[in-house]
Amino acid sequence: MTDPELFNSAVTWARFRQDWLHRAAGMPAGRERRRLLRHARRCEAHVVNLSITAEKRARRDQARGVAA
Repeated sequence: MTDPELFNSAVTWARFRQDWLHRAAGMPAGRERRRLLRHARRCEAHVVNLSITAEKRARRDQARGVAA
């Protein structure tokens, strides 16, 4: 995955997270709301994982002396 693809994927997952949170905001407490919040947390985990991947890649490239 290239850097632009990594960034675009993170943006997409962040949008999915916002969508799930928006849906959950309008619901009363209960099983369905918890399910929607769980989906939002999973999307957030994807964003964090992509961020970690990008940071590791940047450190690796810096160690190799590769220009950004």
